[in-house]
Amino acid sequence: TWAANTIIDRRARKTVDTVNKYANIVNSSPGQFESALDDVDAMIDAAGLPLDVADKQKSTARAALARSAVYGQMESNPGGVLKQLQAGQWDDYLDNDVKISAVNAAQGEIKRRESEARQNAALARAENFQDAADLATSDLMARRFTGKGVSAEDVDRIKAGFTPKQWEKYQSQAAKMDATFKVTGDMR
Repeated sequence: TWAANTIIDRRARKTVDTVNKYANIVNSSPGQFESALDDVDAMIDAAGLPLDVADKQKSTARAALARSAVYGQMESNPGGVLKQLQAGQWDDYLDNDVKISAVNAAQGEIKRRESEARQNAALARAENFQDAADLATSDLMARRFTGKGVSAEDVDRIKAGFTPKQWEKYQSQAAKMDATFKVTGDMR
């Protein structure tokens, strides 16, 4: 009895180790979920475990592989995973607590990405504004002292970086600088 139980325990540990390896594979390549599940089921069947132990291992393996597949997709496609979870695609494999955690993780990742996109857009707007402001300053100084502004391409960049109100103010200042140069140029 002791020898038989030891053999069963040893086979059960080997199947758990194999399931962990497959879970890592599925996490890296979620598209392999079905084939990994088939391989694990076949491996457990071939292990010669008692029926109750084999059933428990299959159930645990299915949940582990599904969890790995879901979380493996989370990084590349959180919106798709969320839709799959909400549609019940993983209900046969995941218990409710794991499903809720996965839904929360997917929603969190989606919100994080949206926040990051908003921050990147705000940073880009700020950089565009700063570039436009620097060009506008150069343009206004050049107009005042030389009577010539920056190139038309740079004026387009100024306009793109400014809000309509800032652009209007810039145009007003540019007109004043042109007038200032004309007066000082005439006085010379």
